Amino acid sequence: MKPINRINQFLLKKYPLIWNTKLVWLLLAGLFFHLFFFGLGFSNLSNPISLQKYNVVDDFFQNGAVLLNMFISTILIVGWLFFMFKNNSFKNFYPTSSSQLFRQFVFYFIIIIFNITYYYSFFYGMKASVNLNHPSLVVDTDINITNHAAPFFSQQLSQYEINHRGYPLYFNDLYCETHVELIDFEKPHFKFLNEYYQFYTLKKIISIARYNDGYISYDQINDTTFLYIYKDTVIDVSADITTAVPSYYNFSEVFFDNIDIDQYAYSSYNSYTEPSNYRNFIHDSLTNELTKFNHTLFAKKNPSEIKKILNDFLQMAAKYKIATNLTTENWFPLIYSDSFLVKNLIRYEVPKTNDEYDLSLDWDGKSGLEDESYDENGNRIKTLKQEYLGNLRTDFYLESNELRFAFSNIQKVRKTNPFVDTIHFFMWFSFFLAALVFVFRISGLKSFIFSVLAVGILCVLLALTALVFDYFSQSDFDNIKIEYLMVLLTWIVGTVILAVPIFYLKKANKIISSIFINISLTFFAFYIFLIVAMISMTQDYFCRLQYTTAELRRAHCNNIGEDIGIYWSYILFIGAFIFLYFFAGVIRKWRALPEGK
Repeated sequence: MKPINRINQFLLKKYPLIWNTKLVWLLLAGLFFHLFFFGLGFSNLSNPISLQKYNVVDDFFQNGAVLLNMFISTILIVGWLFFMFKNNSFKNFYPTSSSQLFRQFVFYFIIIIFNITYYYSFFYGMKASVNLNHPSLVVDTDINITNHAAPFFSQQLSQYEINHRGYPLYFNDLYCETHVELIDFEKPHFKFLNEYYQFYTLKKIISIARYNDGYISYDQINDTTFLYIYKDTVIDVSADITTAVPSYYNFSEVFFDNIDIDQYAYSSYNSYTEPSNYRNFIHDSLTNELTKFNHTLFAKKNPSEIKKILNDFLQMAAKYKIATNLTTENWFPLIYSDSFLVKNLIRYEVPKTNDEYDLSLDWDGKSGLEDESYDENGNRIKTLKQEYLGNLRTDFYLESNELRFAFSNIQKVRKTNPFVDTIHFFMWFSFFLAALVFVFRISGLKSFIFSVLAVGILCVLLALTALVFDYFSQSDFDNIKIEYLMVLLTWIVGTVILAVPIFYLKKANKIISSIFINISLTFFAFYIFLIVAMISMTQDYFCRLQYTTAELRRAHCNNIGEDIGIYWSYILFIGAFIFLYFFAGVIRKWRALPEGK
């Protein structure tokens, strides 16, 4: 304890404000816990299996670390307040300068924000673990190996249907109709089981209309112009497609693309289960490259080359601890034939005993149990599709979805900036908590309690006023005017509260003026926000009068709030500190007033 006492004595003599706020000890305690949470984050992803789940970037909020953070932060802040309130800066160090008051608030803010933001240390611990254990070049190589082996996963039969054909490349500019009621049976078409396929050329029409009938896809060129894609004429593709039976030649998926890091499962990533079979929106250079490679590989019919692809993938998957019972020797016979038709299906997970398997999952990744029918004895009646799938199903499995989870999590942890979505919460929470502590220190318990009651009463009165206005409103336009009126009324109340300590400090009762001071320094940023809101609502109002359609309003109606956007948070935050710096002089003048006033 002697070293601690010596440091405290030194701080008390040389830096009394730092001693009084316990800044050094709280920063040291916070540093220790930041290092602790960094270690937790690092160990959280040390095992590759920990990557095989949805969105590990949220692990801090899902595995209990956030509760530990709240517990530690609460203990530290409550303990800090307990020891700090034993010393009253006004009693021990009065008179206090305006700059000292401002620095006191800044120290409060630093202590609070430093001791509640362990989330960032946890997240950067995960980043360090990913960068150390999964270097970018190695992961990129692993993704490339997986993309080349993906055609042989044989897990979802719909991915091998002819409507997914991507090579030759002209298929990317065709549309494949699969709805039987829209098939023209007088023109070239294909049939497999009860599935029908018919290929169409496309025509493109540019229109300023927001909605048109009959299109299969559309793209927005600018605020008022849209490109619509329509079916044109039936085309005969029998020269390149000789059978409608699912084939490896038709596979044209990218298992994982670094550009899109939010890829979590085959069923969710499978764009081809959507109503539109227009390929051009989803085929990019990587897809075309892989599709061309697959066709070249199949044309060679070289078993050793295919086995090498399978072996490389299995070695890579073992590194990520992906569960599978496949080996190169038992996998190759499942997929290889001269025709490269799909003759076996591999499961997504370990087969479960005494579990009725949903065969529809083998088709398109979607459950079909709700469409099941049963005979009079309660036995399931299998459809033609399910009979076919049942003949293809095997007990081999490969947890490919878990591998996609791993790749996606690695890339997302590496690319995510944890400050983007959270810094504003920590920033403003720390500011308001520091303001409450500061208010309590400068005005005392009585003024603090009265200030809280005053804010509560004002909120209730404003809410009741809004309810009364809303009750008498008759249209949406009236609601807009009510919103503006309530913002204006709140701003007027704020102006009165702010004006009292600035212009009428010596005339008002000291307790009353302390309430106005406390509210002003705590909610000044909100006061400025009301001004921005009124300007934005005024701009919107006059723009609505000038432009009558939604398209024109989207193109021309901008307001100051939307133009600056989230950066207003930083502007208001900095403005609040600047205001408090100058408002500290008002606080000193109020403190100097006689108690009986």
